[in-house]
Amino acid sequence: MPNLNIMKIARLKTFYYSKYFSFFIIIFLILGIISCKNLPTNSVFSTFITIKPNPAFGNIGQMITFTVQVTQPETNESIRIIWHSQNDTIASIDSGGVCELKEPGRILISAAAELSDGRVVAQDTALLYSENMYIEIYPRELHLHPNDTYQLYQLNDYPGTKTIWISSNTSIVTVDSLGFVKALDLGSAFNAAIVKYTSSNISCRDSIKVYVE
Repeated sequence: MPNLNIMKIARLKTFYYSKYFSFFIIIFLILGIISCKNLPTNSVFSTFITIKPNPAFGNIGQMITFTVQVTQPETNESIRIIWHSQNDTIASIDSGGVCELKEPGRILISAAAELSDGRVVAQDTALLYSENMYIEIYPRELHLHPNDTYQLYQLNDYPGTKTIWISSNTSIVTVDSLGFVKALDLGSAFNAAIVKYTSSNISCRDSIKVYVE
């Protein structure tokens, strides 16, 4: 038969060990909660910035103003935004986020949120397209009969842009949003395509002559 005294001692040891183990677990949990409460609220894990516009498009010689949206918890510490251009030869940016496009190319514009002690707590980047922007409509000249239709198309389709088609005389020809021309009456008119960036006022245009015979 098993020794009852040995079994009692074993059960007592198990009880005390489990009791002390539970005590240490509770202590570690309390310390963890206290340490989490003492974390700075402006840590890199709780502050975010978002650059707008992103992506950005523009013509050489144009100025584009970038802004940032800052998301952070309640804090008394001020944040300073530091701007940086990947290539100042293509486009430079000042401390206020105003970017000057100088040469054609595609670069990154970055922003960093910096605290008064120099710590960087958040970063973001935006893609910038610096273009010699132009378009061409094809065909360069169009001859139609009344009730004929024809779809024009454009060379150089820039991302982030919208094409606006216009007829100079809608009693002779009309053109819809997809570039489909419809001849209505005898005469001639200019059809123009205006390509406009949706994120800025930058645009370019081209036009062709349409004859209805």
